[in-house]
Amino acid sequence: MATLIHRLVGDTSLSNELIAPGITSGAIRSISITNNEIAGSGTISISIYDSNLGVRAYFIRSVDIPSGATLILNDSGMLSYDRSTYGLYSNVTAGTVMDIIINTT
Repeated sequence: MATLIHRLVGDTSLSNELIAPGITSGAIRSISITNNEIAGSGTISISIYDSNLGVRAYFIRSVDIPSGATLILNDSGMLSYDRSTYGLYSNVTAGTVMDIIINTT
């Protein structure tokens, strides 16, 4: 099992690559998202994107996470996608600090 860890300092104009397209080893078991912002809540979106077709599909979109709270996505059916074609990306609110932990098999 592999664990991928990302710290995102938010800017709504940036799409942060979490898993590059073509990385096919290990299915995603869970994604843990923690809002480390002291001042308040922030929003996050997690999506897959095919740059060749310009197609984006969201797992979650503009979900508000309060300061200090953690959101766990652990439905393997929801987190399953064609990793040979799509990359996994995240956008967070400007000024927000979010930690993302991705557990794979």
